[in-house]
Amino acid sequence: MYLSCGCDLIHEILFASYGTPFGDCDANFSIDSSCHAPFSQYAIERECVGRTSCALTSSNLFFGGDPCVGTFKRLYVRVLCANGADSSPSTSMNSSVIAGMYILIALYHRCIRSFSLLRAGGAGAVVIILVIFVVVIVRRRRRRTTPKAIIYDGAHLADVQATVSDFREYFLLAGVSRDHWQTSGRAYHKSLELRSDEYKIVLGLMNLLDGSSLIDSIVRIHGVINPQIAHNFEGFRGVLQRRFVRDPSLFRREDWLQSGDSELRRWVMHSFGTFVQKFPWNGLGDSVPVVAVLHGTDLNVAWKILETGFCALSSLDAGFYGRGIYFTGSALYALPYCAAKPQPCFVLCLAIPGNVYPVVEHKNAPNSLLGMPIKSGFQSHYALTTKDGNPCVTRMPNGTSYDELVLDQEAQVVPIAIIEFDPVKLDPLARNFQREIVIN
Repeated sequence: MYLSCGCDLIHEILFASYGTPFGDCDANFSIDSSCHAPFSQYAIERECVGRTSCALTSSNLFFGGDPCVGTFKRLYVRVLCANGADSSPSTSMNSSVIAGMYILIALYHRCIRSFSLLRAGGAGAVVIILVIFVVVIVRRRRRRTTPKAIIYDGAHLADVQATVSDFREYFLLAGVSRDHWQTSGRAYHKSLELRSDEYKIVLGLMNLLDGSSLIDSIVRIHGVINPQIAHNFEGFRGVLQRRFVRDPSLFRREDWLQSGDSELRRWVMHSFGTFVQKFPWNGLGDSVPVVAVLHGTDLNVAWKILETGFCALSSLDAGFYGRGIYFTGSALYALPYCAAKPQPCFVLCLAIPGNVYPVVEHKNAPNSLLGMPIKSGFQSHYALTTKDGNPCVTRMPNGTSYDELVLDQEAQVVPIAIIEFDPVKLDPLARNFQREIVIN
């Protein structure tokens, strides 16, 4: 699908649904709740808003998963151009034709208008056109560079700079609605309503994190945000982006390429790249991608993490793969950290791995990273493991390995949701993943 507003910017996505939407331009479009990708609106906003045109891919991968397996799907989109025009290409089949018509019509009217002014007003018309041109450029530059702020009930929750614009919908998951806000100290949280868009977003991320079999065990989901943690997270990403550009030899080292087991490490890095591309907000070649990860714990600890951060709770543990804050991209692998707790839960977070060191060292080996700091020139350690928590010693088929991500700094992670589970339903699943773990 190709969308365009001619010479104007795409200002807003009025409707978007990948699945089996219905309706037409005159009667408006509607979402079919039985087959709709929750990422639809966000994925298209990310690609199109603020641009004159954009190309979209109607695929399950682009929209974060298959919303209805075995069903023929289509993409309906309706956009609002910056000049107020309502562009409504209804499906991926005819959108290119309609978009092309908008381009031709817009260019025709602009050319005719400019030609008439030149004939009637001469030099004065040229000045007017130049002034209009400058005003348009300035307005567009402001639109691109001005930070956006989310303010609820007078509380300044977070400045959302360009660094988080690609995943704003997830970064401020709890801020989608003003209703039912609660605060206790520094953080804000709200219980997400079943079947709400926010609830579906979390379920979508759980599916991407190998957690589809745990969804029936969920008791409650809280959208959360701590403004200070969010601000630190945003600042860290901006600083890292600049450092990667200015001094890659210092902050993007690849010493592991010269190691004797570089082929195994290459496989770990390839798997990490595949993991990064699971998330629709990460573009190809993004120097500082953001991933969704899980931290298993008890509910009381989760609330403390939300208030004071991970390091304040001594979560910077001396684990098997280095000293840092531990996360995983697999919900099943995270079970041993919470299943036996009185109130088991996951803290769903956004994380900035930065330059990743691929770990293949066993905890009992002479070169073990047990308790060791994050490698110099890297911001995290990433290990592919078997179910028992040991590192993979050979390449393994897809779906048979798990992962552990060890972050160096607290600013690399921001909680966006707390997911509570029923311990009775969780127990049978957790028995399959019992292993030796480190918990401080």
